[in-house]
This record gives sequence, C-alpha cells and structure tokens, in this order.
Amino acid sequence: MSAIDVQGNWFRHYVMALLDEKDLPSEPDSQGDIAIYGQTSRGWLRVEGDPLRLHIFAAAAFEVPMTKATLSEINAVNAGDELVKVVIREGAVVVRLQLPAEAVTWDSLNLAMSRVLDVADHVGPLLTTVHGGQTAVDPVPLVWD
Repeated sequence: MSAIDVQGNWFRHYVMALLDEKDLPSEPDSQGDIAIYGQTSRGWLRVEGDPLRLHIFAAAAFEVPMTKATLSEINAVNAGDELVKVVIREGAVVVRLQLPAEAVTWDSLNLAMSRVLDVADHVGPLLTTVHGGQTAVDPVPLVWD
C-alpha cells in the first residue's frame, strides 16, 4: 500500500469520525463516497489523492438541456459564489467544492456540506422549472392547513 493510499484511508476515517461525533451517517458506499442529502439534491463526500483533499459535491438536477440560457444562469451562480462551482455535463448539474485535507475540521466540513447542498437545492429547482429536467430528489410537497 502506497503512502498516498495510507494517508487517504486515514483521512477518510477522520472524516467519518467527524460525522459520527454529530450522529450523521458516515458509512461509505462501494466507491468509498459518503452520501449527504439536501431537500432536492443528493451529494457525496469523496477523499481524493495527491494533494490529499475532500471533494464535496451534489447532484442538483438531471436532464437539463444545455442551452445558452442555462449556461448563462449557471455562470451567474458561479460569478456570485466564490466557494462553490456549478457545472453542467451531459444534462447533469453538479455543485462542487474542495477542501485541502489540512483545512478539514468539523466547522469547515459543516460549512462546506451546507453550502454545497444549499446551492444545489436552489439551482436544481430553478433550472428545472425554467429549462426542464428533474431535480435529484423530488421535493417534499408543502401541506397547508
């Protein structure tokens, strides 16, 4: 096992321990990613290689047509938010952020997860309502009495 693999394994367990301390789900899937959930988005935490970092990303929407108007809206989000990056590829809209391993604490992890999911929960419904497609998770309907 290489030094990078050892460091990555240690770092993944560190991230899992941070989540465990807050009673959040921390079990990685078959690819080693840890799932996180927004209101209409689904995201993952992924430990990546050299230099060691944590990639936080969320699927905001699928089947969104790549048009000039769609790209303009995505560019507007990217211009207004220096923390996250919104990208579209083959109709999938993804919000992402990366943290260097040495910067990961509970506070930075919580901020990063919240920011990625908040942006994905905003961008997904906006793009699918205006341009078509579907959000990663169906929104829970509000019930008014």
